Amino acid sequence: MFLSRPLTARLRPRLLVGVAAGLALSALGTVALATDSPSSNGTITACVKKNGQVRFVSSASQCKRNETATVFNVNGASGPPGPPGPPGPTGPQGPQGPAGPQGPAGPQGPAGPTGPAGSAKAYAVVIPGATPSFVASRTKNFDSVTHLGLGTYCLKPSTGIDPNGSAVVVGLEAQLSQLAIGSNVLEVYDYQGNTDCPGAIEVVTVANPQSGGGGSDKVAFTLLLT
Repeated sequence: MFLSRPLTARLRPRLLVGVAAGLALSALGTVALATDSPSSNGTITACVKKNGQVRFVSSASQCKRNETATVFNVNGASGPPGPPGPPGPTGPQGPQGPAGPQGPAGPQGPAGPTGPAGSAKAYAVVIPGATPSFVASRTKNFDSVTHLGLGTYCLKPSTGIDPNGSAVVVGLEAQLSQLAIGSNVLEVYDYQGNTDCPGAIEVVTVANPQSGGGGSDKVAFTLLLT
C-alpha cells in the first residue's frame, strides 16, 4: 500500500536532488517509504516502477518483478582540488632559546706570514751573573755585556749606534731570572751618559726593593734602543 504523502514531505533536500538527477524524472509520483536512512556504505536503495513510483527499501532483494532496483549515492563525487591559497602573514618572532653548550676547540690554523722587521735600532736579552751573556736569537746590534759589580752591567752597542741619542727601554725578563717571584717586585734601572762604561749603557738590577733588597746578579732583563 502506498503512502498518500508526496516524496517531498519525507526526503531531505539533498536526497531529492540526488533522486531527480539519477532518474531524470520530470515529476515524482506517490512513493511508499520503507526507509530514508543511508546504508553503511553511504547509499540508499530504491525500487522504481515504470510509471515513476519509487519505493525505498533496505536492500535490492526487496524489489518486485515489476520494479527496478536503483542505488543512489548519498554524497556526490569529490570535485577537483582548488588552487592553493596565498601564504599567510609571518608570525611574531619567538623568544630566544637558551645558549647551547660550547663546542670543541677547532684545529690549530696554519702559521701566518712573517711580519715586517721592527724599527728598533738595537735590542738584547741578558742572562745575569758574574759572567753575563746575551741570548743570541733575541739580540741585535749589541757587541758585548760585562759585569761591573753586584747587579750592575755594561752593555756596549755596535758601531754606529749612539745610546745617548736613543730612547732606552729596560724590562724584567722573568722567565730567565733566577729568583722566585713573590709579592715583591724585581726592578731594573738603566743609565745613559754614565762614567763607568762610556759610550755604552749601564744597567742596575735590584731584587725585592720593597723588602729592602739591593743589587742582585740573579735578575735577567731585556734592553731596547729605539
